[in-house]
Amino acid sequence: MRHLPIFLLLFAVTAWSVGAKTIPVPGQGASLTIPDDWTVTKRPNVVLFAAAPGETAALGILVSANGDQRQADTVDFIRGMAQEITDKAKANGTAITFIDAGPKVLNGVPAGFVQSQQTYPDPDHQVIYSRTYTLAANGKFYRLSLDTRDPRQDPALVEIAASFRFAPPPQVPGPNDFIVHRIGELAGIALILGALVFFFRKKIREYLGL
Repeated sequence: MRHLPIFLLLFAVTAWSVGAKTIPVPGQGASLTIPDDWTVTKRPNVVLFAAAPGETAALGILVSANGDQRQADTVDFIRGMAQEITDKAKANGTAITFIDAGPKVLNGVPAGFVQSQQTYPDPDHQVIYSRTYTLAANGKFYRLSLDTRDPRQDPALVEIAASFRFAPPPQVPGPNDFIVHRIGELAGIALILGALVFFFRKKIREYLGL
């Protein structure tokens, strides 16, 4: 009987592996694992969309540029994620409740995380349970949005997010990269302004005969 807990642990681990498939994130050098009965389809504005039968749960991955080399696991960034989700909920007329938020690490890559619950103003007051992860890597932001109408599917969403990985390991921004990038921008602006001042001062002196 003392071996029973180990057996149960192995069963829990293999239960996810059996009946799951690993799919690539198109053009991003990344992949993740979803249940076998999920279907991948094309949707506008996302690089990958997959859904459970009847779309009782879904995954969308949005990729955007991170020109400022910002980190995604900082308090300010996560606060911005929550505000963006709030603004979208208000635009859709839904009531939103935040359940959890904070930094995460997905296979060695730092990420910002927000978990929320949205109630729609329809007669059935449909509730959507959401997990949103944002990773900063290779000069881009990777936004993983996982939604379900059934809270019992939440563990599966956690497993999907945890399976997201890059191959080879990506470059991630460090704590000083954003500052260095801003200093570089300011230095470039200062050089341009200095050149303009020199040019116009020279023209004014020539015009005045000085």
